[in-house]
Amino acid sequence: MLAALVLVVRAVGGHREETVVINGYATAAWFVILGGALLAAGLGLLQGRRWGRGLVLIAELLILVAVGSSIFGATGAAVFGEIGLPIYLGAIALAVASAVALAALLRREAVEWYAA
Repeated sequence: MLAALVLVVRAVGGHREETVVINGYATAAWFVILGGALLAAGLGLLQGRRWGRGLVLIAELLILVAVGSSIFGATGAAVFGEIGLPIYLGAIALAVASAVALAALLRREAVEWYAA
């Protein structure tokens, strides 16, 4: 939601990308829709509802793909020198958190709860 706010503020301020065509309002709307859906899914899971599990699983898998792409790039070789240590460590922390969440969602007890 913070990213959406930043994009709207930048668009209102007249910021334009020179190399790509990006509509700040549309991108902000996308972040609000996706973020709202994930927030609702997470709250649903915390309240014991089963419908949010699928959306959270898909989001976690997408996060792992995005982290892998940002770390290894298109060539498959680590691009550590190009992205810098703080971003590299942040990507690793995000990947670990995502993997832990996936493991928790795919545990036998969670699968049995979802199937009940």
